Amino acid sequence: MIKYDWKNNSKIKETVKGYLRENKTCKQIAAELDTSYCTIERAIVHYNLREDIPAPEKSEKGITAKQQSGIARELIYLIKEELATLPPEIRVKAKIKINGDTLVIQFTDWHIGKVVKDEFGVEIYNVPIFRKRINKLLSEILGLLDSYISKGTPIRDVVILCTGDILDGMGIYASQATKSELAPPFQVILAAEVIRSFILALLARKLPVKFYGVKGNHGEIRGEGGKSKDPNANWDLMLYLMLDWWTKDNMKGRNLEIHYSELDYMNVEIQGWRYNVRHIAPVQAEAPQGKGKILAWAKKHKVHGVVYGHYHHWGINDRSGIVVVRGGSVCGQDDLSEAMGEESDPAQLIWGVCKDRPLSFAYPVDLGKK
Repeated sequence: MIKYDWKNNSKIKETVKGYLRENKTCKQIAAELDTSYCTIERAIVHYNLREDIPAPEKSEKGITAKQQSGIARELIYLIKEELATLPPEIRVKAKIKINGDTLVIQFTDWHIGKVVKDEFGVEIYNVPIFRKRINKLLSEILGLLDSYISKGTPIRDVVILCTGDILDGMGIYASQATKSELAPPFQVILAAEVIRSFILALLARKLPVKFYGVKGNHGEIRGEGGKSKDPNANWDLMLYLMLDWWTKDNMKGRNLEIHYSELDYMNVEIQGWRYNVRHIAPVQAEAPQGKGKILAWAKKHKVHGVVYGHYHHWGINDRSGIVVVRGGSVCGQDDLSEAMGEESDPAQLIWGVCKDRPLSFAYPVDLGKK
């Protein structure tokens, strides 16, 4: 097999783009160029070779779902074992102002790798569209922070709450293979690159960053029959492990912390206020049954707020003094939101927390065309 210099060889990139325009699969391109399928798929993702190509190909899996499930579980365990061998992280206390708000950013339901089509068969969400929307999200958050929020409210630090389904996974439902264009390992790599670049931009602004992650249902690695055999075999968890590894290995002394939960939830304290963070909670927090569950969690975990995602449309509520934050999604309108009768424009939420209030301001960052 031939090894190509992808970084410095623009001709090979244009050749692959030409094959993609001809709707050739990664296997067919690999055969034409006498290289491996994995090399082609990784190059397409890393160098964004599908950009401006109207009909992205569907990724082909060279191994069965059962084999991929076993490999993924093994990778997660290997990373966890390697993390355990690293020296203890050196905690450096951040030099922050006593006064000021914490900026909270919720990342949820990106569904990287998912393909969504409208009623006419036109793709309204795919990897190139994800890249454009996520670039808009990060630039608008940084713009709000630099030009607006920090002018009126001093921001002392940033907390990122990642509530799952960042990756679309595989084998979650029967027809998912026809609606996916990127295998889960490459979904993880793309998500890690995006989150890493955003964290570095925040650190460059001299803002300490804490990242907290919980698992989503699309992160589950399912075997035969579509059932998860191990609750810790989850692609979202793989993403958090990679971020943790990067932090401990390369970011010592940079005022950055990565935390994640192997449960379905975690409790996070921000400026003395406690939040219960999870992927799924009752969609209608204002309905009696939903409100009852929210208040039960608040009592059980002694929290002042509940943060979750899953339903692809955002909302902020007050349930008997408990702040309830439901994040939106980057993919926006899809079969789930249509079944629920929701418009579901793509959006993500950011808000503030200060010593006097668990929610001092809030912005839904619109990622749609409007």
